[in-house]
Amino acid sequence: MTVPQVKEAMSSPPEAESTSNNGATEVNTSTVMYSCMGPGSRDLSADNEDTAVRILGQQENKVVDDLCLGCLCEAMSDCNRTFSCAGDDCGLFMITRPYWEDAGRHVIAQDNSSSPGAFQRCVVDPFCAAATVEGYMKTYSKDCNGNGAVDCEDFFALHFLGAGCEGDINQASPEGLDKLRVCQEEVAKIKSGN
Repeated sequence: MTVPQVKEAMSSPPEAESTSNNGATEVNTSTVMYSCMGPGSRDLSADNEDTAVRILGQQENKVVDDLCLGCLCEAMSDCNRTFSCAGDDCGLFMITRPYWEDAGRHVIAQDNSSSPGAFQRCVVDPFCAAATVEGYMKTYSKDCNGNGAVDCEDFFALHFLGAGCEGDINQASPEGLDKLRVCQEEVAKIKSGN
């Protein structure tokens, strides 16, 4: 996304809600999720530092900040909004039905988690899919790589390997991990003003 597109997105960010099966969880996803998941390519090398700083703010009360969600999206599907399902994996985050269920069975507004197609409708919607990832990470958050902190690479491992983080993420998804790291490097450059 170019700087003018980001400015336009910031001037009128979408309002979105997603609820869990019990109706208790409400997520209002910020402009950065919209920006990362908007149509077209995204250019994080924005030359407007003020714009970049406002976009790259972290969300309070979230396990996975929006920057990490954006990078997870890049790593999983290149944030391809047109992607539906390939086998059991669906949507921008390549979510499976068991993952969706473990995350709390989030649904789009006015939907019911027990209605046919609720899973697919949620995981192909960027905001509902992001709420699903957040719900999963709240439930299973752990330090998968043993570096002493739960960070975006841990969330990628949890997302890709499952709740137990069993396996070597470097071997299981080297391309996805590389995409995640490149995205994080781009974000770090913007945050530092370089």
